[in-house]
Amino acid sequence: MKKIAITLLSILLVCINVSAQQKIKISGVIKDANTKETLPFVNLLIKGTTRGTTSDLDGNFRIERLSTKDTILVSAIGYKQREYIVKKMFGKYIGKKFIIKLSPDVTELSEVKIHPRENPALRIVRNISDHRGKNNPDRFESTDYQTYTKLTATLTNLSDVIRKNSLFKNHQGVFIKSQDSTQSDQLPILFMERLTHNVKQKNPDIDYTKELTQNKRALGFLEDADISGYAEQMTSRINFYDRFIELFGKSFASPVRKRGLMYYKYLITDSLFTDDGWQYTVSFRPKNPLDPLFTGEFKVREDSWALMEIEAKLPDEAQINFVNKLQFLQSFQYINDTTLFWKTSRMEADFELLDEEKNFLAPKEKFHMRQTNHYSDVRVNQHKLNPENEKNDFKDPLIAKDNNKTIVSLDDYRPEKLDLVEQQVTGALDSLNNHWLIRTGDAVTKMILTGYIEGKYIDYGPYTEWMLKNKVEGIRVNANFRTSEDLIKNTMLTGQIGYGFKDKKIKYSAGVKFRTSEEKWRFLTFNYKDDLVKVGDNGSIKLLRENTENTGEQNILYSLISRKDIDKLVRDKSVSAGIIHEWKEGLVSKLNVSHHKVYSGMYVPFTVKNVPLASYTNNEVSLITRFSWDEKLDQSYFRRYYVGSLYPIINLKLTAGNYNIDTQKGNYYKIRATWKHKFNIGLTKLKYVAEAGYQFGKVPYTLLEVHRSNQTYGLARYNFNTMNDMEFASTQFASLFLDYNLNGLVFKHIPLIKRWDWRESFSAKFLQGQLDRNQIVGLDAPKTLKSLDNVPFIEFGAGVSNILQFLRIEAIYRATHQFEVKKENFGFRFRAEITF
Repeated sequence: MKKIAITLLSILLVCINVSAQQKIKISGVIKDANTKETLPFVNLLIKGTTRGTTSDLDGNFRIERLSTKDTILVSAIGYKQREYIVKKMFGKYIGKKFIIKLSPDVTELSEVKIHPRENPALRIVRNISDHRGKNNPDRFESTDYQTYTKLTATLTNLSDVIRKNSLFKNHQGVFIKSQDSTQSDQLPILFMERLTHNVKQKNPDIDYTKELTQNKRALGFLEDADISGYAEQMTSRINFYDRFIELFGKSFASPVRKRGLMYYKYLITDSLFTDDGWQYTVSFRPKNPLDPLFTGEFKVREDSWALMEIEAKLPDEAQINFVNKLQFLQSFQYINDTTLFWKTSRMEADFELLDEEKNFLAPKEKFHMRQTNHYSDVRVNQHKLNPENEKNDFKDPLIAKDNNKTIVSLDDYRPEKLDLVEQQVTGALDSLNNHWLIRTGDAVTKMILTGYIEGKYIDYGPYTEWMLKNKVEGIRVNANFRTSEDLIKNTMLTGQIGYGFKDKKIKYSAGVKFRTSEEKWRFLTFNYKDDLVKVGDNGSIKLLRENTENTGEQNILYSLISRKDIDKLVRDKSVSAGIIHEWKEGLVSKLNVSHHKVYSGMYVPFTVKNVPLASYTNNEVSLITRFSWDEKLDQSYFRRYYVGSLYPIINLKLTAGNYNIDTQKGNYYKIRATWKHKFNIGLTKLKYVAEAGYQFGKVPYTLLEVHRSNQTYGLARYNFNTMNDMEFASTQFASLFLDYNLNGLVFKHIPLIKRWDWRESFSAKFLQGQLDRNQIVGLDAPKTLKSLDNVPFIEFGAGVSNILQFLRIEAIYRATHQFEVKKENFGFRFRAEITF
């Protein structure tokens, strides 16, 4: 019996010992015991071995393949070393985030004389900046390379409301299990692989990309959306050799340029002597963590002062809207003995709809995106393309001659294997897209983004125009529609019918657009309209508000926030035809011919020498040419959305017309130009618009330049906020609109409000014009229509933006041509304004 007991005990001890020898892993964070700040680059070594790790920029660490007998040595310069036996941590910290606190190692020293010496890391940064001309991959006259882009997007940090919802009871397979046990389940949104052949050239300027093949799976409407260009530009446009990096509409100072010395702190964390000389690792972090700057480290070789690798991330304290986490990694490769080019560019980001610290409405879930670009087959200064015939000059070797089909497979060019999450995405997305809840959410999302409720063949909207209100019609209801691509591929039909309950009249319009080219932005348009229009509305606002289909007062929001009656309306019965022709990327022209019959209005009666006039007619031909450089845009079917450019956007409009008023006839000509631009000044941003116009010939007052006003409490960007309808008109004018956002430059230093991320905003608007009354003929001009008389109209504004991340409130002051009622010279205006 005793032997049996001993035998059982021995077996039990062996089992315990075997269990104890199982390989385990631990993770945690390292902090300063006094300040509680996280400590980066702390060494963790398994005692008696050469295995270990180093904490990252946030002090986080992770060690795998441990046994309970191991001892971990934790050490950092300036701190006391600590030891941790894994056995004592077993069962208590395994699977949990272990917090290690290091105490500063303070040593009493006798008096030492210290002579000031510059931080050697600053010399390294200056050398990188001085040698950028020979190391910058953008320096070549022409480059030819292939890019493999991989993009994965998921919804993370899922709440129980989503994960345990009964709607997904029988669809648990849609949730992707993370490989890291510390991470929550994920809901897939998008997975895309794309192989492209790229040719870039400086003189003449060419940026040509040919997609060789693509594999894409996406949730809902993203399946049809063309996001490949956006995805590639997220990383391909980032070059740390530039002074500032443009990202999310903000300017981030580069840490490897001399200007970066103003914003960053530097520290040499490692150095290694190789056959080619010294290689240094330098860490950097912002002097003010609230500024839009990076934290991270880079590796540089002393022989050439060329970057070999750079890792950069936004600090946790950085106040960038909707971006919870953002991290970049770029590595470089030698394509010959002396020439460096990009090798890999990685980006990982977490986006959130709202920040819970800034907005109590913020949801818990986050949108996670991970993207990688791999560059291969790089050739520089190999050939020169003709921009007028680039497609014929550039013959891609990977395109088959038969039917222009690719002869490549992603399996042959994929530089790394797909991980578990990427492998699971496709099947999960197929299941999700068949779920009724996702289909419903997809339809609602499309409606919010486009303004239309989409049907199989007909879309209804915009919904903001379904109900209106003005003094002429009272309450007005509309029914409007457009056809979808599924009905007629290259043709869109549009229509609207409206009814005013006060004037008891029906208004309507109909139109057709026919696309003449699949590749270029070219089509024909025809429109018929019988509706109310604002007096003096010449469509000039469309040259500036290009992404808004409705640029006037025909929406319900305008009606609800009006501060004065909308009554300067007349009936316009018109027919027009147009041609839109894209000559080349960045150069588009539109020719439009129109005929108008304009009727006397209820509150804008037409008279000729005090005799009432029922209507008059006029005809116009206008040619608008739009110039842009290196502009990002998105387009589908008959809709084009301009994302923005680093360069000015220029519009030139030439108009010729004639009028027939009673027995009077005449011709007139107009010229108009706009210049629209935005750029960063350090960490702040300035947007400005300049306009100018000149009229030749005599016209009725309704065809003058009636300056754009704003009779609402909304803050208008390109209208004068304190000017009333039909208050000023000109025959020649020039205007300037300035909008300056300090990006929280002052507020970030005020303790009580810096956490809210409010941002200071200032605006100024100037208008100089002259009204030659000898050029007004036909209709009697109302006495309320005034000339500026060479005294400029000036308006100033100051306020706060980013309130709850979407609201801007500004105090507006009318500095000249003031009202007799002083309270009308000052007021508050607001607008919804969403920026990063």
